[in-house]
Amino acid sequence: MYYQLCIGILLSCSIYHPTKTMVDAHILAQEYISKGHQKIKENAISEAKEYYQKSLDLEPTSYEAYFYLGNCAFQHNSIQEAQSYYQRAATLNPMSVEVLCNLGICANILHDTDTGIAYFTKAIAIEPSHILARTQKALLLEEKGMINEAITELKEIEQLDPTNVAIITHIAQLYGTSSCYDQAISYYRKSCCMKPDSPDLMIGLANTLINAHQEQEAIALYYKVLEKNPTLTTTLHNFGFLLKKLGYVDQAIEVYKRVIEQRPDYALAHLNLGIAYLSKGDFARGFLEYEWRFEAYNVKRKEFPQPRWDGSNLKDKRIYVYGEQGFGDIFQCMRYIPLLKKQGAYVIFHVPTALKAIVSLCPYIDMIVSNNDPLPDFDYHSSLWSLPLLFNTTLDTIPIDIPYIYADQTLVQKWADRLSDTQKFKIGICWHGNQHYQDLALKHNVIEKSCTLADFTSIASIPGVTLYNLQRIETPEEKAELAHYSFLQEFDDSFDETHGRFMDSAAVIKSLNLVITVDTSTAHFAAALGTPTWIILPKHADWRWMHDRSDSPWYPNVRLFRQKQQGNWTEVMHTIKQELVEVIAQKTQTKKYNNTHCIGQKLRNYIQQLHTQNSTYSDLAIAYALQYDLTLL
Repeated sequence: MYYQLCIGILLSCSIYHPTKTMVDAHILAQEYISKGHQKIKENAISEAKEYYQKSLDLEPTSYEAYFYLGNCAFQHNSIQEAQSYYQRAATLNPMSVEVLCNLGICANILHDTDTGIAYFTKAIAIEPSHILARTQKALLLEEKGMINEAITELKEIEQLDPTNVAIITHIAQLYGTSSCYDQAISYYRKSCCMKPDSPDLMIGLANTLINAHQEQEAIALYYKVLEKNPTLTTTLHNFGFLLKKLGYVDQAIEVYKRVIEQRPDYALAHLNLGIAYLSKGDFARGFLEYEWRFEAYNVKRKEFPQPRWDGSNLKDKRIYVYGEQGFGDIFQCMRYIPLLKKQGAYVIFHVPTALKAIVSLCPYIDMIVSNNDPLPDFDYHSSLWSLPLLFNTTLDTIPIDIPYIYADQTLVQKWADRLSDTQKFKIGICWHGNQHYQDLALKHNVIEKSCTLADFTSIASIPGVTLYNLQRIETPEEKAELAHYSFLQEFDDSFDETHGRFMDSAAVIKSLNLVITVDTSTAHFAAALGTPTWIILPKHADWRWMHDRSDSPWYPNVRLFRQKQQGNWTEVMHTIKQELVEVIAQKTQTKKYNNTHCIGQKLRNYIQQLHTQNSTYSDLAIAYALQYDLTLL
């Protein structure tokens, strides 16, 4: 077959080269390869592919022809076809680094990350100095979340090419992702030295300095960048965000206004301007700008044939309200739904499936729908967090009828009976928020707000205190960590599972004396249930807790304990411990007084009874002596 094919080719070639009587098949195959290359330069991929195929027909064992055919298929976005050609090329020449790299790229595009890493690893073993193979491997390792391994690979490239700014910057970014801020800063400084006029690198350094709590140098870098580039609206916006975070709210507001002047449709600037206003208690302007949150987060607003509610009369109307953002946001803003009910509305409330059971206990909600439930008829609709604006909320008109979330009474009795075996001061604790955010900013925000279970050790040492776990444990690692803290009372795996999310938590919280928690959904949940709640906050707290307040306009039963120094929970816990000792002492004193008063009253009744019964002097003397002893307690 091969010989006949070669003859056929030669005969056809004789038409084009009549002066030649014999043409070497290999030379002709190479000519076809060259013609294919020329067509590639002309961007004539299909014609190039024809030439490569002719070359392959002449030399079926040519790995080059398979390789170039793979390239043509790749450029036509036929990735599986390209992969097939490359695999044949690799069979013929397993030492070709280029073929292995292209196979790795195809595997990555086809979402086979492990295979891609394996191909790049083979290529590196053959040629350790191959920068493309190392770069691609590092990217795939990063994609798998193997950040340390990716950094190691990038550092190998740095050794090969010490002036590669892109690689050095990438190392800085990965260290930042891993919260290794000192190393990230070091690498950003290297990058900045190589490209001192790069605003992107200076801002990258500034943002990392912020995460490392070196804010003053970060501010100086922002000033330097904006002085040379005053029209960089994104940078200007980020500068406003930094000022707001550091507590310079008025200055941040002015910066956000400048951004909006330059770009009136900059949704994130509008949103953050609103958050700045809200943190100052200026709800009128704050909630108006807060309506930009959908555009800012690139979330599509819900659209229906029915109109959005605009504050008009709801008597005998059906309104569909849908929750948004996290569980804590839903718990906080549910307080507005009773106001709809008071207007005569039939309220349909959409919540995540996980909240359906607990929200169903709220008597002011007529119908609850969740994911995949059919949507009933309604007259108006509204997002939950648009209600504060529609009700013209001010600091003085926040609805604070607590509780507005309720526990199942059967479960309340069950847990009250279980917890009644101790007369100690019962405290529920929660020490971190959602650790599974993929967004780097949200992830960092959770880290800043979270403390550790170990931080509660000093509180656990207070005599007469028992701590109960309200933290949702989701991984074996977290479960194993609990074993090191014997002071924490845990619940079994059926907790908040058998009856639904938050159902057991609600019942337990109603039996506690106090909840101490970081700023997470548990804080809003416990406070909305009406239990005294102490919330521990980072130095730069969320807008809803405002500035420098130890109370909350949202919850009359909440006290706020703020960091004075970013990241220092020890001082916060020390303050809480002192406050708790006083609270427990007062409670004990009150209980002691009540018990003494009760016993004293019983003794007085007994003495009266002795008088009535003409009891002996001895009986009366003993009774009076006991009553006298009680007065000394």
